[in-house]
Parts: sequence; structure tokens; C-alpha cells
Amino acid sequence: MAKSAQTIEGIVLSRVETGENHLRVSLFCISEGLQVALLRNKRDKSHPLPDLFDLVELVLQKAQPNGLPFVRESRVLTKRRELALRHDRFQAASDLALLYLYNGRHLLEPQPLFSLLEIALSSLCAGAYPQAVFFKALFLFARKEGLPVKESWLPGLVERDRSIALSVLGHPVAAEIKVPGELATLVESLRQWLNSETELRC
Repeated sequence: MAKSAQTIEGIVLSRVETGENHLRVSLFCISEGLQVALLRNKRDKSHPLPDLFDLVELVLQKAQPNGLPFVRESRVLTKRRELALRHDRFQAASDLALLYLYNGRHLLEPQPLFSLLEIALSSLCAGAYPQAVFFKALFLFARKEGLPVKESWLPGLVERDRSIALSVLGHPVAAEIKVPGELATLVESLRQWLNSETELRC
């Protein structure tokens, strides 16, 4: 017997065609964390399919005990078309999506990380410097997961890099701050540290 329908709300992180008639949609939800569902791939101008980075509400129906749920109804709550207007903006959003896809299934408290993703994507839409948004989101993601980025990674930087990192982390990402070219090196340094010293993948 089919289970009763479940309504979830989340941000679309990926859409992959599976067969001729369906999309495999991954989204990060406020209370459930990373969720995957099958969505019928039908062309309907009056009811467009959810796009990447949209905030959506889905009504799910699970027909088989071990199968993926099917999307019975979908509603787009927030569109983020601005992310597709610039390559660097879209790249930062894509890097954030991968961070959540790699690590979102086993999070104990998804709600704070959902809020972090919402803020980061909104900042990108508003025109904040993409690399600063991703750097700050990656740092805060690690901190919210209890990883010692402040206690271990930051002190390991040379003084100038540590000063740049603290400056970026200390300003709202939407602020019009001058971002040094060294930020790309800091992003890579943080990624390497997390991949080698922790279970986080980015």
C-alpha cells in the first residue's frame, strides 16, 4: 500500500535526467536535510519545472518501500534567475550546491545550514562578490558542523593571509568591500585543509 503524501520545502541543488520521462531532483530541506525525488519531465508553460537553486514546495508520494518518492505536486516559491546572469556567480552557487550534495545527507541539524545556504544564494543574487560568499559560507558550514576551522586552520595561515581571511569573515558578504586577489588562494587552502583534516568534502 502506498504511503501517505509528504510535503517538503527545500532548495534545488541538482536535476539529472533519468530515462525519458523523469528527472532525479536533489534538494536541501529545512528539517529533512538532503532529499532526492523523481519528478515527471513534462513540458508545461503554465507550470514550469523547478530549476536549479529555486526554493520549492514538493508533495511527495512514495509508492515502494525502498524506492525514491515521486513528486505529485510542485510549487516554486522563490526563483533565483540572477544566478545565471554571470558565470562567476553561477559557479559560486554551483560550488555551494556540491558542498551540500557531498555532505548534506548526514547532518544532525539541517536548519542552520539551510539558513546559511539561503543567505549565501540571496547574497549572490544581490551582487555580492562570489568568491567572498563561497569562502564565508564554507567557513561557516564547517564551524556549524563543529570543525575547528577557527582554532586550527586560521592560526596556521601566515599573518597576511590570516588578516585577509578575518577581514572577509568580519564583513557582511553583501557589503561592497574590496576583495584581495589572494582570496582564491585562501579558498583553496581551506578546501585542502577540510578535505585532508576532516570528514567534510568540498
